[in-house]
Amino acid sequence: MDGASVFQRILHIDIPELLPMVILNLIMAAGGIMNVGFEKVWLLQTDLNKATSDVIAVYVYQQGIEQAKYSYSTAVGLFNTVINIVLLIIVNKIVSKASDVEFV
Repeated sequence: MDGASVFQRILHIDIPELLPMVILNLIMAAGGIMNVGFEKVWLLQTDLNKATSDVIAVYVYQQGIEQAKYSYSTAVGLFNTVINIVLLIIVNKIVSKASDVEFV
């Protein structure tokens, strides 16, 4: 550290120390990609914008609660969960290969 410039300290000390937290935040953000705010979409949906503003959570709610297709809505929700888990595994594998930090 003696004789290092500010840029060298940032590059060789600060960034490697912050890297595990950045990677953890990346993995957590990847887990939230498939989750769009249900309440916002549900409350702002009208007959005019329904065709373009439908998301998976609202679709599952409409099929399961409003139309009583419980098994179909469960299958759609399960498919959403499986896609989210696969996405998390892929991000974790990419991160573990890119750095020496592994969380799972």
